[in-house]
Amino acid sequence: KNICVINLFIIIFSFLSFILNFGQSENIDSKVTFVDGKEINTKIRFKVNLFWSDLIDESSIAYKTIQLIDKNGEISKTPSINFNKIEFIDLKNKKRVFIRMPEYDGLVELIYAGKIKWVRYYYPHGYDRSTQQADHFYKEGFKMVGLGLFSNSRKKLKELMYDRPDLFQLIEQINYNRLKDEQLIEVLKKYDE
Repeated sequence: KNICVINLFIIIFSFLSFILNFGQSENIDSKVTFVDGKEINTKIRFKVNLFWSDLIDESSIAYKTIQLIDKNGEISKTPSINFNKIEFIDLKNKKRVFIRMPEYDGLVELIYAGKIKWVRYYYPHGYDRSTQQADHFYKEGFKMVGLGLFSNSRKKLKELMYDRPDLFQLIEQINYNRLKDEQLIEVLKKYDE
């Protein structure tokens, strides 16, 4: 009786693992620029969240290999180091741009490009391989500045924008515990004025 229960558990677990790993994906139209400058329009296979079908897993293109699908439906796995830029509209109808930067192993999402460049780096968690993210800011003449759980984000942003003290009050008003991209983009746009 115990052997039957164990076998049943193994079968159910195997089936669920198969569904989670292989059943949830979407092919998204993308514009791809390779490091040699060649541009193509193709489809890229993205992993999709099991519970929210419009939520893609950025790790599908951020590191390792990217699955390109040609017009005939043929899939080719290409290392992310071969790409310079990938642009697409995600399943929430939001334009996304991923670029190559020498500081990173894979591609990073370009959130904002102005006097201060904001990129988001996606990487696998060391324990469970879930996708993690880190926000980094670049300004000419400064080293990279990262915002994170254990950093004083207000202080770091003020250091980057030292020449615009009129924005310090706006920086103070941001809720960094529930940070929305639009809030920081608003500050970065004002900095560019």
